[in-house]
Formats: sequence, structure tokens, C-alpha cells
Amino acid sequence: MVFNLKTMPGANDAQKEAIVHAVDYSIDRQSIATNVYQGTVQPLYTMVAKGLPGAQDAWKTQYGASPDKAKAAAALQQAGVKTPVSLQIWWTPTHYGTLSSDEYTEIKRQLEGTGLFKVDLQSTEWEQYTGNCLADKCPVYQLGWFPDYPDTDDYVSQFFGSTGFLNDHYKNAQVDSLLKDEQGTTDQAKRVADFQKIQQIGVKDAPVVPIWQGQQIAVTHGTINGLQSTLTPDYIFRFWLLGKS
Repeated sequence: MVFNLKTMPGANDAQKEAIVHAVDYSIDRQSIATNVYQGTVQPLYTMVAKGLPGAQDAWKTQYGASPDKAKAAAALQQAGVKTPVSLQIWWTPTHYGTLSSDEYTEIKRQLEGTGLFKVDLQSTEWEQYTGNCLADKCPVYQLGWFPDYPDTDDYVSQFFGSTGFLNDHYKNAQVDSLLKDEQGTTDQAKRVADFQKIQQIGVKDAPVVPIWQGQQIAVTHGTINGLQSTLTPDYIFRFWLLGKS
């Protein structure tokens, strides 16, 4: 979920940050993965896909692996946020699959179950949805991500950099400096260190909430070979590598 810092609830930056933190404390990712997607997805605790260099479960470290209502309430109270917080959350019905409806119904149930939020779900199809969400018309919205290229930079630069496409009005000079640093070197160890620092900053002040990561799944039978060669991080299914014995 992406929070638009210009249009989301909160009287000031501290309150907006507290609201995002409270949502992070309230979301049960494992329940969504198990009950909505029947175990075909995995809970995600970072904006960087698992398996990529520098990926770390920063959100699990910061907010825990399971919901914590007490900490969510404390975050809101410390920032002076009155509850329940009204959240208008947008989702799109078909672009990310038909289970998006069940997913956001579950998210509404989880958030309202804490007594800290009142959720108004809104939806529209992708053609209108993407334009609205990137034009400050959606305070909180669903977003999925397929990488443009299989490198960690394509995740951190888009979700944490001030020039990312989200238009969520998030900017952090230290993050931008780290992005410039990792983009300007071929030293992989240096890049990994930068990626990890970016995630550690982002988990505390970036207005995004990671929820789940999909898996590449193929169903075949014993006479088909070459399948493993087609399931690669660039998401290109190489049919020409398949054969039959």
C-alpha cells in the first residue's frame, strides 16, 4: 500500500508518519498470504524482493512478524492522532488478479478490528485507477511491482527515491545520496551496504507498506524438461528452452 503524504490523513508530518506506522503494526501479512492467496504468495517485510542483493526483512525487525495493537495505538497516541482514523483505501479489481477484492476486504477487517481505523474501500479499473492514484486523487492505494530490470536498484529507487514514479511526495536527502552512490559504482559490496541503509531509513519514514511477494509457478508433467531455466528473476518465460522427452 502507498500513502500519499499530500492527501492522506494527519495534521502534520509526525501524525502522517504515525498513521503509516500504526498500519504497519496492524497488518497480518501471514493471514493474507494463507487465507486469501492459499499459500501461493509469501509475506513481504521489505520493498526489495527476496533473493535480490541487499534485501533484508526491515519491516519485520521494526514492526514484528505479527500484528501488535498496543504498539499501533501507542504510535497514534504519541503523535496526538485521534482515533478511529478514517482511511480511504483504493484498489483495482482485475489488474493484480481477482483476489484483490478479498485481499482488501481482509485488510479492512484487520485494520478496523483494532478499533483504531475506519476504512472506506474504493475501487476502479486500471485505466482510470493508475491516472487517479498518480495524480493525488487516492490518499492510500494498492500497488504491485514487476521490475523493469532484475537489480535491487529498481526497487529502492522507485519506492524511496524522490524521483520515483509514485508521486507520494516522499523525499529524503540521505536516501537520494545513497541512491546516487550505489548507482555510481560497480562495487557490489558497496551497493549492498547502500541498499540496506536505504531500507533501514525507509522502514521508519517512507509511506509504503509491503504486504506480500508472489512466486513464479509453473505446472507440468514428467516428460517436459528445461522448465527451471525459464523461471528467472527477469520474469521472461523462455518457451524456446522447453523440450519434451
